[in-house]
Amino acid sequence: MRNHTSNGTYPVGDSDKATTMLFHNLANDPEPSLRVAVGSDSNSGIKQKLKNVEADITKHESWSDSLSYQTPDVPQVTHLAT
Repeated sequence: MRNHTSNGTYPVGDSDKATTMLFHNLANDPEPSLRVAVGSDSNSGIKQKLKNVEADITKHESWSDSLSYQTPDVPQVTHLAT
């Protein structure tokens, strides 16, 4: 965690407030997220990471375009025998 902060110290935040908020919101969310960023520094860091990943994918997208497996023409089944 220390590697992810600018000054080498642990981030300052109200862990009790975060825990209460998370449990309350996740318990009442009909479709809770698998991942939840807690804190504005987390949000901005994740958003920047996603931008970097998207840029890398876009940069090399053409490399993958020609690698799709080509299936031979197979007749479509229009009905199933009963």
